[in-house]
Parts: sequence; structure tokens; C-alpha cells
Amino acid sequence: MATNIGGLPVREGVIVTISGTVAGFREDEFLLQDSTGQIWVEPKAGSWNGLNLSIGDQVTVVGDRDDLEDFDAISITVNNAAGNSQTMPGISPNFSNPQSTINQPIRQLTNVSMGTPQNIGGLPVRDDVIVTIAGTVAGFREDEFLLQDSTGQIWVEPKAGSWNGLNLSIGDQVTVVGDRDDLEDFDAISITRSNSPVNLPFNWENQNLNSGLNSGRSGTLGDDLIFGDEINPNTINGNDGNDSVSGGGNNDIISGNRGQDLLIGNGGNDILFGGKDDDTLAGNRGQDMLFGNLGNDILYGGQDLDFLDGGEGNDTLSGDMGQDFLTGGPGNDIFVLSTATAAADFQTGDRILDFESGLDRIQLTPGLTFADLNLEAMELGTAIRLVQNNQILGIVDNFTPGMLSANDFLLG
Repeated sequence: MATNIGGLPVREGVIVTISGTVAGFREDEFLLQDSTGQIWVEPKAGSWNGLNLSIGDQVTVVGDRDDLEDFDAISITVNNAAGNSQTMPGISPNFSNPQSTINQPIRQLTNVSMGTPQNIGGLPVRDDVIVTIAGTVAGFREDEFLLQDSTGQIWVEPKAGSWNGLNLSIGDQVTVVGDRDDLEDFDAISITRSNSPVNLPFNWENQNLNSGLNSGRSGTLGDDLIFGDEINPNTINGNDGNDSVSGGGNNDIISGNRGQDLLIGNGGNDILFGGKDDDTLAGNRGQDMLFGNLGNDILYGGQDLDFLDGGEGNDTLSGDMGQDFLTGGPGNDIFVLSTATAAADFQTGDRILDFESGLDRIQLTPGLTFADLNLEAMELGTAIRLVQNNQILGIVDNFTPGMLSANDFLLG
């Protein structure tokens, strides 16, 4: 007898059966829903090659839920209305079809617009069109929260599927980046708690990613070294193993997936996803978006204006050159602010969007001490200035100067 998905408890090693309808995909997982709720399902083997699932398929899954993130499958059975039933053990997948409909290394982002937040009311369903919404947290259900603005409400679900450590409360002001691919909810790839909406001044589109040029390149289940095309845009998935992936001079989307990966965007406006485990991401040139996802990740923005999101885990974020926007996510994060990249004014200074005193730390350039800093109140929060030349190391959003102390800084 199948167990209801809604409210399915976390019980490691307790094998249960769930069943429902395939409602979506992300990387190597699929979203299963019944009348009580939804859950992401991950096969134990970690690969979907050859499974040929499609949205709307009726599926029965046997496995356990050992955390809030997903359901680990050891057996998957497709029972479609046509009567054909095929059982696929999660521990021994079939690799015969490299073009499986579920072998989707990352989501194909057709349009990235990081400008003014969109109205929630009447927000259209546009799969993989990335937009920004902002509002007030109004409620919770399972792993989602209800976000409302003056025009309407929408349920928001994080891409990682877990809210451990986010500590959101009703009434919090939140800015979310993601897409609305169905009427049910808004899929978030970045969530920032802020007293005012964060308007990232990106003015670009990551174009030509669906042109078929070098799209869909994937690594193996081992350790891979992958170089993207220098001229055409790349869409690359490292798959399993400890991979090193380097993009080219155009606008690339790179996903490390599992393993301890090194991802480098190089030129162009790139989007990098670390995936699971401890990864290192470097945007290099262009206006880049870096998402560490799970694990203890290291993120370097490189040149130009970048957006860095550490995700879950204890991450280190360094914006480097240009104005950068840094959000650590859940965990004990380190934000690197360097004298070499200090700004002359508020408009170009790096911003830390979700600093948590007592958990996160700000890393200073070697030789600097807390006494070398001047904490200045401003509308966004607190500007950290150098006493010596009055340049701005960075801005901590939603903090007054009195809320920061020497304990919040790491000396080099």
C-alpha cells in the first residue's frame, strides 16, 4: 500500500512505497505528486539515462526518506494508462539511451532578467524564464512558503527542496529569483531575506542557449576534464565525479552536479551551478550568476558585476572586481571583502545580502584589523569604510553599525 507523499516523515532506512504522477524534472531527479503533496525523487544510482520518463507518467517508487531534501529510490515502476508497466531498479540503471528525456543536466534558461521585481498577481507561467519577485512571507506548508505583495500571493519552493537553516518567519521581507513553470508554485534558485527588495542591476540576456550549438554536453560518471567551445555558447553538465569544467567566451550554463567540481565560466554572462558536494566556482569575465547549491562551496565572481549564492553549507564568497551581490544561504559563511576591490561610492560597493551575526564572518585583507574600519549607517544598512582612504570595502544590508562587532570579522 502506498504512503501519502504529503507529510511523509524523515526516517532513514525505513523502506516505504509512494506513488503518483510525474510533475517535473531537475538535474537527475523527478518531481512526484499525489493528492496530498509533492516530493523530489532521486534514484540510488544517481543517473536517469534510459529511463524515458515524461511528465504525466504514473509512477510507483520504493525507497526511504533520509532527509528533507528528497526521496531516495531503490526501485521505480512506471504504470501508464496504456497498461505497459516497466520496473527499473534504482541500483542498476540502463545506460543504453544517452538521449533519455530525463537526462536533463540543468534547466535550459532562455531568458535571465534580474531587474525590477515582477508583480506576483497575474505572474504568467513561462517555463525557465528567470524573473525576480519580492514581498512578505505570509505562511508556510511543508518545504514552501507563501509570498505576497500588493498584487497577490504565490507559493515559493526552493530548488534544493529544503528549508533547513533559513529561519524565515511570517512578516519577513524576501526577494526571490526563479521561474514559474506551472500554476502550482514558483521555483526559486535564489532566496534573500531583506528589509527592502534587492534590485540587481543586471541588464542582459543569456542568449542562444537553445540554438543547439554545443548544448547538452555531459561528463561521465568518473572524473572529467571538459572545455567548452570558445565561440559558441555552451551548456555543460559534469555529472558524477570530481570534474573540471571550463566555459568559453560566450554565455554558458555549467552544472557540476555530484562530486567536488571546479567550474570556470571564462568570458560571457555565465550561470554556474555547483550541485552537490564541495565545489569551487569562478565566473571570471562578464556578468555572472554563481549558485553553490549543496555542500561547502567557494565562489569567486571575477570581473564585472556578479551575483553569488552559496546555498546550503558553509560557503566562502568573494565578489572580486566590479560590484557584486553576495548571499551565503544557510550555514556558517565567509564573505571576503578586499582592499584591492574597494569602491569609491555606495553605488559600486559589494553588498552582503543575508549576513547573520554569530554564524557568518567577514574576511578582511591581511594586515587590516577592526580598528582600521569605519562603520557608517546608510539606507541599505551599514557601509564598511577604510579609515585610511574612506573607500568602501562593502555594504552589509539590514544591519546598523551597532549590530556589528569585531567578532563578526576574520583577520587575514
